[in-house]
Amino acid sequence: MERQSHSWVSSRFPRPFVACLLWVAATPLGAQTPDPRSAWLAANAHPIRTLEFDAADDADLSPLGRAIGDRRIVLLGEQTHGDGATFQAKARIVRYLHERLGFDLLVFESGFYDCRRTWTDARAGLPLADSAGGCMFELWWNSEQVRPLLEYLDAGKSTGRPLELAGMDFQPSGGRARLMLDDLAAFLGAQPDTAGAGSAITALRSTYGLLFSAPARFVTMPDSLRDALRITIAALGARLLHDAPALGGLGEAAFWRQVLESQLEFAEFAWAVDPAKPDPAACSTGATRRWPPTWRGSRGGTTDGRLSCGARRRT
Repeated sequence: MERQSHSWVSSRFPRPFVACLLWVAATPLGAQTPDPRSAWLAANAHPIRTLEFDAADDADLSPLGRAIGDRRIVLLGEQTHGDGATFQAKARIVRYLHERLGFDLLVFESGFYDCRRTWTDARAGLPLADSAGGCMFELWWNSEQVRPLLEYLDAGKSTGRPLELAGMDFQPSGGRARLMLDDLAAFLGAQPDTAGAGSAITALRSTYGLLFSAPARFVTMPDSLRDALRITIAALGARLLHDAPALGGLGEAAFWRQVLESQLEFAEFAWAVDPAKPDPAACSTGATRRWPPTWRGSRGGTTDGRLSCGARRRT
């Protein structure tokens, strides 16, 4: 289904392409020597006709398509987490990537579990445009410029080629995060060997569960409870887990292994930060250094988890 090579588009395109750029040259006033960067920009910039999501003519995005070529991963950044014009531009580009270039996975910087659960609910009939707050940070789901994109995902979620929503953050980011332990219990209960599953869930509720019931106690929990959480997750990770197809996207063993690893990394991250004196050095990338080699999308196929932030091309 997917090629084994992975690459992505960032600020260094394989071919010269600049969609839009505001640049002030640092050349002193009165200097007569042309700046070669100005000449390069004039030769390689391609104007964007509109940012409107529903624009029928997307020919102005074709230079971007040529720059992407056959690459499977595209990263779409933003200058700040509040730039509506950038959100609007990215929404239009995402639609172009899906409709014209065959990309089929949209990954937000939001909770890994949260977005899988939200997408599962959306496929079951819950309107995504009204439920995205279950997984995405409010700066996106509550943005006027992002809403057309959510409605677009909604419209295509039951078709043969939907644009699937996913998350890549190890921290909980929406209301659906509170359902994680219930869903994990259902997955463990569907395993051929359920010995010890109930006690493991009970242990997680009394430790990890504090994150939702008593956040201050979670951050300051004693070493004995921290060790209990580490031991429980290690024991679950060592179990022989099998996919549970009856649970759909929430029945994949590789998905739950990643969820468990990520939540332990998030706990370690939270415990390492002193609320009174935050240490930037302690705010490491956490789970990003512990991605497994591959994980499966909810419709199957493998992708490199470390690079899954942006859009993935269907092949």
